[in-house]
Amino acid sequence: SFSSVTEETAEGILVRRDEVKNLSTSPITLSAASLLFTLDGGEYQVYTQYNGWQNESMGAWQELITEVSLRAKSHRPCHSAAPFLALYSEQAKRGVAFHLLTSAAWEIRVAKERGLSDAALITLSFGLLEEGLALPLGAGESLALPTVLYYEFTDKTSLDSHKLHAYLNRIAPRRALPVVYNTWMYKFDHFTPEAVLSQVDKAASLGIEYFVIDAGWFGEGENWGDCRGDWEENQTFGFHGRMKEISDAVRAKGMGFGFWIEAETAALGAKAPKEHPEYYIKSERAYHLDFANPAAVDYIFAVICGLIDRYEASYIKFDFNVDLFRDPRHAAFTAYHKGHDGFLLRLKEKYPHLYLENCASGGGNMWIGSGLVYDSFWTSDDQSPYDQMRIIKESALRMPPSWLDRFVVARSAAALTPVYPKAEPYDQLIACCDATWEHVEGIHPDYLSAFLAGGAPCFSCDLTAFTEAHFALLRDMVAEFKESRAFWASAACHLLTDTKTVTTMEYASPDYTRAEILLYTAKSMQRSATVYPVLSPSAHYRVSGKGVEAFTASGKTLMENGVRIPTFRPFDGYRLSFYKEN
Repeated sequence: SFSSVTEETAEGILVRRDEVKNLSTSPITLSAASLLFTLDGGEYQVYTQYNGWQNESMGAWQELITEVSLRAKSHRPCHSAAPFLALYSEQAKRGVAFHLLTSAAWEIRVAKERGLSDAALITLSFGLLEEGLALPLGAGESLALPTVLYYEFTDKTSLDSHKLHAYLNRIAPRRALPVVYNTWMYKFDHFTPEAVLSQVDKAASLGIEYFVIDAGWFGEGENWGDCRGDWEENQTFGFHGRMKEISDAVRAKGMGFGFWIEAETAALGAKAPKEHPEYYIKSERAYHLDFANPAAVDYIFAVICGLIDRYEASYIKFDFNVDLFRDPRHAAFTAYHKGHDGFLLRLKEKYPHLYLENCASGGGNMWIGSGLVYDSFWTSDDQSPYDQMRIIKESALRMPPSWLDRFVVARSAAALTPVYPKAEPYDQLIACCDATWEHVEGIHPDYLSAFLAGGAPCFSCDLTAFTEAHFALLRDMVAEFKESRAFWASAACHLLTDTKTVTTMEYASPDYTRAEILLYTAKSMQRSATVYPVLSPSAHYRVSGKGVEAFTASGKTLMENGVRIPTFRPFDGYRLSFYKEN
């Protein structure tokens, strides 16, 4: 039998939960399990997002002619595609956004089909991946199907995603957004104890709250990647067995200590799968810990608890890099993810203070479901602030932007050639614009300041490579963020503008007593822009920002007439603040 319940939340989100139950006295096997929606035929467009390394949350619209399908075959729920689809009616000028909450391999289809009397019909299905599915259901046993969140939107730019943000902020409030330092983009895996210790004092003076050691602290020699799964400190490379000394130095400066780990995977040459083959599933590229096996979960839980206790850690960066495309249980990885989510919740229960960062891993593990168990996402290895901004903007269509960390990977370039109209050489901020520091680009401090707003500001670079003036600017940005982070953590976001040259995002408190508009420019010939905020029409607001003389106006006036931002520059950032007056 099938049962279905749909509830509407205070934010206007419809939550559909379905269950299938075997009423017979014999076991059955499911080869398909999907939810179905139908709409009248018409002219529709479909929005979906692709996920790939350095191309996370890459979204686009396409016309629905026959069928659009998307799926994730891997045990990473966002491999290739996000479990998210928007359908827009060209006739009605409105649409519906759908989000599939599934800890499993999944598929979504939307099709324009020929129905009775040749009338067109739009059908949408959301469910478990049918390829290879043979899920046993015992007598009297029930299976909860993936939950679907959906809601109507009228704004094709933002998909009215602020409704989703408000709902998720309410049911899964963020911890206070921390300021983090991560070692990866500083020296990658070629660090020494002395090099990392050189960053500790600077990190503390910058206002960093967690200091995290990334990959390379474990293994044997330089080929630590071949030892993934053997989570033992490297004695002949990296810290040479001195990571506890680093941990002690970090905590002595008042910062929390953290480390990187990939609990899901072991390298083909690792010792752990040979010692415990029953805990792992082998693929062509790696061994995968079998989280559907309680004994395997107990094993990795004990390993990680031992590391947390040894290094007195309060932060873990989890990575999840290697795909497994075949579930040996033919259950679309449902049992795997049940065990995996339980493992994370068990860690949080034992260590309530522990902060869990989830590396998106090419976007493959960045979705609503993982955001409900992790504390935040490292969105991409692409560390360009401009590319990160694109990823944040498009990811905000399917999750609150406060879930997404903002990484500064930059340094000072001193005494550069004069830039007109400057007469003397000047010091410029330059940022990494890929995942490896092979390419760099200039970054204006105002753009960087606007980029860091909205989520946890994080740093992964040589903190000693900034001039005193640039370091002071960064310290001020961190201090300003800390003053407002409770606001950023609970704000919903309206994507007001999204063009090739201008992106405008408004963050607003639930009661609209405060709003912040962040405007980012690309290459543009215009010299001003008018932004139209979303506010409480009956309230009066004090408005201030760069290039704008402070003034007071009603929310109704501001929404109707907008606010003009002058003195545009390419690749710059602008911020308008709206505070409700008593």
